[in-house]
Amino acid sequence: MPRTRIAAADRGAAFVPFYLRRLGVLALIGLCAHALVGFAVLFGYAYHGLWLLPLRKWRTRWLLAAALVSAMSLSLYDIGLRAKDRAVFGRAQAVAAGEARQQAYVERFRAVRANLNAAEEQASYLVTVKARLRDMAWHYTQPFFLLPGAILTLFLLGMVAVRHRIFEEPRRWTRVIVGFMVFGIVGWAVARWGLPLWEVTSTGAWRSPLTTRSPPNPAPMTTTCGRAATTGGDRAGRWRRTNPSRARRGSAAGA
Repeated sequence: MPRTRIAAADRGAAFVPFYLRRLGVLALIGLCAHALVGFAVLFGYAYHGLWLLPLRKWRTRWLLAAALVSAMSLSLYDIGLRAKDRAVFGRAQAVAAGEARQQAYVERFRAVRANLNAAEEQASYLVTVKARLRDMAWHYTQPFFLLPGAILTLFLLGMVAVRHRIFEEPRRWTRVIVGFMVFGIVGWAVARWGLPLWEVTSTGAWRSPLTTRSPPNPAPMTTTCGRAATTGGDRAGRWRRTNPSRARRGSAAGA
């Protein structure tokens, strides 16, 4: 955002309209990319960029606090749901109610993903686009997308880094950079090996929230791109098998 502010000042434009226009263009590109090629990243950047507008004038300490809350937002949301279950169903039934809700969510996710995968494996591009539009309608209304999460956390840390010229003067901020690296490694290690020890089922047995509570990543960029590349190759192979004479003429012309 600081660099966008500089660009707006250079053009003599008001910052907020200038920034919103850029986000609007990014959102449009993101929707087209998701629907046409299955790239489900850019619209999320545009959406989370809106959160930066009310935060842009905050002091650094408050931006760091906001980044921390953003990083914990999905966990806080889950804690809120568990508290609601306990208030509505009582302590004895709260765990079962939470597990039932999570199971229903996982089943819904798998059904949406299965329909999308089936559409992307068939030959009609129009059918694939329609399936992606249905997937988008589900994807962009889920808590994992609507809540701030990791994207806004990185945006806020980037704002702090640009504000204090960490990228321009890295040697001056060596301790800060190393501190963030250590924090990231420790956080990853705790999430990978520590968190599975922290959750207990209603029967008193240990279980891993990383493998039992969380559904697969709804829209991993690498999986989406890989699936698009594989689907494109499969379609090309089917076209060559169904149009052998054209394929031979094309190969001869290319040679």
